[in-house]
Amino acid sequence: MFDVSAQNAALQVLEFAFISYLLTGGALLLLLTKGFKQSGENTLLKRLVALPFLPTFVFWVLILGCLSIPLYWLYPEKHRTTIDFEGTEEEKQKLLEYRAILSKKSLVRTLAEKLGLAQKADPPWPFAIRP
Repeated sequence: MFDVSAQNAALQVLEFAFISYLLTGGALLLLLTKGFKQSGENTLLKRLVALPFLPTFVFWVLILGCLSIPLYWLYPEKHRTTIDFEGTEEEKQKLLEYRAILSKKSLVRTLAEKLGLAQKADPPWPFAIRP
C-alpha cells in the first residue's frame, strides 16, 4: 500500500484528469468553441466536432468536485488559514509544526478518527480564536 499524503493524491488525480482531458479532445473543444460566436459555413462543422467532447469535460469536473469534498473533510489542516497570510513569523512556525505532526498520521487512522471509530490523538490547536 502506498503512503501518499492527501495533497499528493489530489495532485495526481488532477494531473490524470488533465492528461485524459487533453487526450480526449478537451483542447480541441476549447479551440473550436470560438467558432460558436462566428457566423459562417464552418460553425456547424465546428459544433459537430467539438460537442462530443463536452461530456468528457463535464464528467471530469464532477469527478474532481466529488473528490475535493472528502479531501477537505479528512485534511482541513492542509488548507490555507488567515495565519498563513496575516500571521506573525512565530504563528507561522507554530502552524508548520502543527501541520508536521498531523501529516505523520496515516489515511486509515485519520478516517477512523473522523468516523468516530478511534479516539482522536491530534494535538490541540495552538492558537486562540481571534475576535
